[in-house]
Amino acid sequence: MKLRDIFDTLSKRWSKEHPVITPHPVSAKVRNNILHLCSDMFYGRHDYGVEISEYDSEEYWTEVNSKLLYQIGERRLIPGATYHTIQEETEQYLLNCSDMSFLDFIEIIFKTQAISRVCVDANVFVDDINAILGQEDTGYELTKAVSETTYVYSHGYRSRYTSKSLSTIKIFPQIILREDSIVHDTVIAPTLNLLQELRFLNANKEYLNAMDSYRNSDYGNCIGMCCSAFESVLKVICPSCSHDANASQLIKAVMGLYKLEPFFEPSLMTVATLRNKLSPFHGAGREEKSITKAKARYSLNMCASAILLLVEESSDHQ
Repeated sequence: MKLRDIFDTLSKRWSKEHPVITPHPVSAKVRNNILHLCSDMFYGRHDYGVEISEYDSEEYWTEVNSKLLYQIGERRLIPGATYHTIQEETEQYLLNCSDMSFLDFIEIIFKTQAISRVCVDANVFVDDINAILGQEDTGYELTKAVSETTYVYSHGYRSRYTSKSLSTIKIFPQIILREDSIVHDTVIAPTLNLLQELRFLNANKEYLNAMDSYRNSDYGNCIGMCCSAFESVLKVICPSCSHDANASQLIKAVMGLYKLEPFFEPSLMTVATLRNKLSPFHGAGREEKSITKAKARYSLNMCASAILLLVEESSDHQ
């Protein structure tokens, strides 16, 4: 993990060059339950696939404390107070900090070395956090992590080789708003789930960028990044297509490859058309572009629906 990843948290994404959107409150019950979950993980009360040691817990809270200090730009989380352990100080801070700071902490959880050693599959922990967020109807959800698994081989007893799998998170989980639970559950969430596959790494980054831009009221960039994510998916599911092919060419090729009916073409072209007409990726000329929140949201939903359709159709033909 790079230092800049520490600062890539919800509060910084929302405030960067755009007015801060007032976050939904995070209740004391939600905070306590997530802190309970962290403690349970490091004390072995939940089975995340590996053996837990007291050292892991101590290192985890030390890492979290350090990263939070970078976030607030202070030497102590609670200046002037005395605590027996770093865990105690960190938990007290998290119970009393702002809603946005606590949401930052949820993302920081996955940016520690300790978490990778005690949780083989980060998304198991993501699901547990989402269960807490959903139970209390906070309006938030944590996206899935995109990880890459590598195997390390070592020479063992009697010339036998043993292997150990190491999982490295390529895209860290991010807090998103669940503004429309029906659309989110049936379109956005399944799309984010599909895009966590490593082959869609670039598309996942671009779609998350679009969602960030939407939250930050940068609606033009939101529309542009939606099309970028869509084109990235098209190129993955149509490996024979030219890398320089435009959206129209890619759509025609994919429709032929997976035998989609012709009437799907206009709706699939909508995402690309929105970028050409509304995003800052193409010059406006003399007329000012009318880029609204409603149009950006429409683009997010259309993009997710198109990706979901094409990826599922391509999977059915494999």
